[in-house]
Amino acid sequence: MNETEILLKIKAYLGANYKEGTDSIILDIYEEMRSIASNTSNLKEDDKRLYPYIKGAVISKYVRLGAEGMNSSSEGSESYSYIDIEDKLRNDIIKDGLRRLP
Repeated sequence: MNETEILLKIKAYLGANYKEGTDSIILDIYEEMRSIASNTSNLKEDDKRLYPYIKGAVISKYVRLGAEGMNSSSEGSESYSYIDIEDKLRNDIIKDGLRRLP
């Protein structure tokens, strides 16, 4: 899948959360998550089995931009806890049996 296809799919999924002019940020996050997924699984970076995990991590990280480093927040009477996106990506790949021995 090329960069244009990746961007279109992720932007479509983001919908109203997408901010114009942030394509390079999405691609940077994608590259970072793809590297983590590949290193965790010992699969090639372009292995299609990793795409759903990478896409989910990219979307989560993009939506959380500006709140990096926060563990939780509260607004009014609502309280939110944040997960570590990279740890979740690693754990999901391992849990789903995509980790290969080198």
